[in-house]
Amino acid sequence: MKFFIYPKDEPKKEDTFQAKDFEISPEVFLKTRRNSQKPYVFDLRPQAEYNSDHLPGAYSLPLEHLESNIYQMPYNGDILLYGGTAGETLEAAKLLYENGFDSFGYTESYDILKDALKASTEDVRLMDLPEEQRAGIIEDILDNKIRPALASDGGGLSVLNIDGNQVFVEYHGACGSCPSSTSGTLKFIESQLTISLNHDMQVIPA
Repeated sequence: MKFFIYPKDEPKKEDTFQAKDFEISPEVFLKTRRNSQKPYVFDLRPQAEYNSDHLPGAYSLPLEHLESNIYQMPYNGDILLYGGTAGETLEAAKLLYENGFDSFGYTESYDILKDALKASTEDVRLMDLPEEQRAGIIEDILDNKIRPALASDGGGLSVLNIDGNQVFVEYHGACGSCPSSTSGTLKFIESQLTISLNHDMQVIPA
């Protein structure tokens, strides 16, 4: 799933927003989030509701702040939206479309999404796993989602220790001297682990 941003003075091919073109089932939402190399999940509910409970790896972006932040949305990757009600997500989807976003996905509400996550047989939930299995699952995620991306830039990493939700790593190659190893790269690794494990993870480089 990709999207494109048109210049403001360039007319759209269609002027009519069609909700059915962008609404996706909770199952498709979770599949896209699970399989994407760059998933960007936005929680449209008020900050207090987000703080109380949210989908792991989701960013808080209350609906009332969406329009003022519309051109700070990521320009590559997969954008997924959810809110507290179908009305919230519909309004957000329409706003994105009217501002030139051509492809994205939204689902009705967090409660429906949370129920789908609980019922999913495809999504991993770290806290449901026996402790002795967790290190192997984390290594699988690193091998499938993270190490290939680092290797493409001449880098890599190894796991030194795992303590609860903290993963201690050591960078190799280009990653060891790259300034983003403590910022952008670190956030990428944390985001991939958090989403893949459905648990907030902290990555600590040596």
